[in-house]
Parts: sequence; C-alpha cells; structure tokens
Amino acid sequence: MLFSQLFNSVPTSLIRPILLLTRTPPLRRQFSSTPSISREHRLVVSRRVMQRPALKTNFWVKKHLATGRRIKYPPYPYGDATVFKRSNRGLFGGRFPQSGNIVTEKLENKIKRRWLPNIVVTSLYSDALKRSIRLHCATKVLKTIKKEGGLDNYLTKDKAARIKELGPRGWRLRYAVLLRKQRVHPSTL
Repeated sequence: MLFSQLFNSVPTSLIRPILLLTRTPPLRRQFSSTPSISREHRLVVSRRVMQRPALKTNFWVKKHLATGRRIKYPPYPYGDATVFKRSNRGLFGGRFPQSGNIVTEKLENKIKRRWLPNIVVTSLYSDALKRSIRLHCATKVLKTIKKEGGLDNYLTKDKAARIKELGPRGWRLRYAVLLRKQRVHPSTL
C-alpha cells in the first residue's frame, strides 16, 4: 500500500503521530562562529537604517537659492589651505597651529604639543552689505579690523599681504562688498 493511499484512508486524528514517526531525527547543532544564512538574512531585513536629518540652511541661503542664481566668485589667487583646513572658513589672518615642547622643570623631559590659534566666533557688521556676518576670527584679526575702522575697510585693502591673509572666505566677502559698493557708487571704484 502506498503512503498516499494510507494517508487518505487514515483518520486525521492519527495523521500527526504518523508524520512524527516518519521524520528523520534532527541533527545535532555544531558550533560555528559565523551565523547561519537564514540568520544573516533576518538581520539584514529587520535592521533599521538611520535617516540623515535634513540640512539646516539659513533664511538668506534659502531665499538666494530660490531665485536660481548663484554668485560667481573669482578664484582665490592663493588657493585653499592644505595644512590647516579650518582656516578656509573664516578670517584667520595667516595663523596656523604652532608646535613645540613642554619641558619639565626637574628632569627637563620634553613632551610634544601644539598651540592652536586663538579663534573666536563673532558677528561683525558690514556697512556695505547692511547686515551682520557671523565669522570665525582670530583675535589678532579682530584687533586689525578695529584699527582699520570696520570690516569693510579691512576686506577692501589692496595690499598683497592683506589679500593673502584673507583666505577663501574673506576673499568671497571682499568680492561681495566690492560688488555692493560698485552698485551704490559706480564712479568711486
């Protein structure tokens, strides 16, 4: 008698015990340091993927980008800083980290260390742009800005040394100030 005929002739209450008898016994699980394929698949399917938060942009940038126009800045003649890249985003006045040693008093042991430039975050008002600009500035640059008579005078000075110490961010600000001054007083520039 075939199993299918037996299966049809036997009442359903007895089918389960028969199936249990016909199954092969489970194999003993062996130790493995790698998870099984079914487990790996389950982990991949069920894991949560972290979503990146939306980029925060200020109102001026949103308004400017909504117009579809981008300001084209002339290339900075001295290029971006490669050693102290943080100086590309502020007015650092050519300052960069200094290195040296701390020498102990008793045994004169030398310990290497770095001295970072004194950088403060400040808002400076531009008369030409008629708004405040938040900048990372070296304190020495703040002293020079005060001596020059304001941010616009500091940015628009024509000396080669000043242009070199402006950095890429200062170069863009200088260009924006000069554009605005040219629009207001076309004959003076």
